[in-house]
Amino acid sequence: MNLKAQDVTLKPCEKHDIVKIYELSVKQIDRYESYEEKKRQKVLHFLKENIENKLEDYRKIYKNNVHVGYFLMKDEESKLQVEDLLLFDDTQSKNIGEYIAEYWKKLAENYGKPLFLNVFKYNIQALNIYFSQGFDVVEIVKDTRVKLGYNKK
Repeated sequence: MNLKAQDVTLKPCEKHDIVKIYELSVKQIDRYESYEEKKRQKVLHFLKENIENKLEDYRKIYKNNVHVGYFLMKDEESKLQVEDLLLFDDTQSKNIGEYIAEYWKKLAENYGKPLFLNVFKYNIQALNIYFSQGFDVVEIVKDTRVKLGYNKK
């Protein structure tokens, strides 16, 4: 991996980040799921509320001081749960996903907790990254998503 710790920094999100997180999330939903319009509107309404309610758990990702995306991780009692990794289109395929996955794994190891993340099952690029990092499918969440788990052996 080409990235070093000093190349990537994480910062808390602020209220003005809600719009960009929402836009990136909608783009992912539209890419990997299909809903009839009425259901889509309900999903998007829920999504916006969810982002607003969980904003303190989102982190901004910077590579060499350039904002490249966001992720959402929840520290739950018995596990760490990653719900979103959202990278800007022009920053994908630049090892950021691999670096962030390594970060999550180290964090889980430090906390002594298993790590789980939900991934769109048709996001082959992301799945290949996570499989190469030692994640395994632990559950089919719904038709379009899978839950991956990592527990250092």
